[in-house]
Amino acid sequence: GMTIAAEVIPAAHYVGGDFFFVGDGANGTTVMAVGDVVGKGLSAVRRSAFTRTALASVAPFSDDPCQLLGWVNVALVERIGESSEFVTAACMTYEPRSRLLRLAAAGHHPALRLASGAELTAERTGVALGLAREVNCSASAHRLMDGDGVLLYTDGLTEARGERTRYGIDRLSALLRERAQLAPQDTLEMLKRDLRKFAGERLTDDVCLLVLRA
Repeated sequence: GMTIAAEVIPAAHYVGGDFFFVGDGANGTTVMAVGDVVGKGLSAVRRSAFTRTALASVAPFSDDPCQLLGWVNVALVERIGESSEFVTAACMTYEPRSRLLRLAAAGHHPALRLASGAELTAERTGVALGLAREVNCSASAHRLMDGDGVLLYTDGLTEARGERTRYGIDRLSALLRERAQLAPQDTLEMLKRDLRKFAGERLTDDVCLLVLRA
């Protein structure tokens, strides 16, 4: 089996374009993704909604997350044209019986393993969605152990500002290692509490978190 929890934490003073998607994929897989639309306000919200809808429409047709991102990119470019208002995204497919996880990224940073806080990278990270006709990515494959898990997140988390520093990947990785046994929803709540403690009301970018545990 598997457990998934996901949430978008809004920025303090504006609407952003972060989103997540969870849906049924091909060949018994579940498709999961997080994305971050460059820019703010209504245009970012519209692009976010379009990207998520495009992903929902193609999800049932492939268990290759890189192919899914490629199809979404075609939809974006055909609708809006190649644009500087691009979308970074990470997409995973997971098949619970074999515990096979496949990970692809388009202009997006690596996922993190819950147990170690270590980066989980795609075979080749493609360009962000909407920038060019081809994403040119390649997915990596990972076999999850029982209880193993993965965090997808947007950069509003690691780039959140505290009084003197940014939140950063080191703090995030250490926190995941310390609390490696938490259930996905508890992991989300723990990260939200720590982010609020660190950034207070200074959250200037929205944050999307998605946690999968095998």
